[in-house]
Amino acid sequence: LKKIIDTTKQKNLFFLSHNGPKGLGSARTSMYGADFKKEGGDFGDEDLSFAIQYAKEIGKKVPAVLSGHMHHGIPSLQKERESLLYKEGTFYINGAKVPRIKGNQHFHTKIEWNGSSVTAIPTWLEL
Repeated sequence: LKKIIDTTKQKNLFFLSHNGPKGLGSARTSMYGADFKKEGGDFGDEDLSFAIQYAKEIGKKVPAVLSGHMHHGIPSLQKERESLLYKEGTFYINGAKVPRIKGNQHFHTKIEWNGSSVTAIPTWLEL
């Protein structure tokens, strides 16, 4: 990942990954918390965490990290996990809503980038 980051000419890097990074909490309701373990735990991707940190260390900006894997709903707790989090200049967005389709409504997360900041708008669309 460092080699890929080193070859980028852009100042702003967006990461798109299956699972989000480690370091965003270890509670069962954390964005990438291990809800399937009674004691919880951080189920984030360590390689992705290192890549984000490395990019920032060499002067890149990471406006957003877009990922999923950990479903919003936690049936065993009858709660939803965090799905949006802003930390240290980066907006972390988990788009893994399950079920994503309810009748004629479909869940989507609209991402807006204006050149300096990111906005995430989770929404149900009527189709």
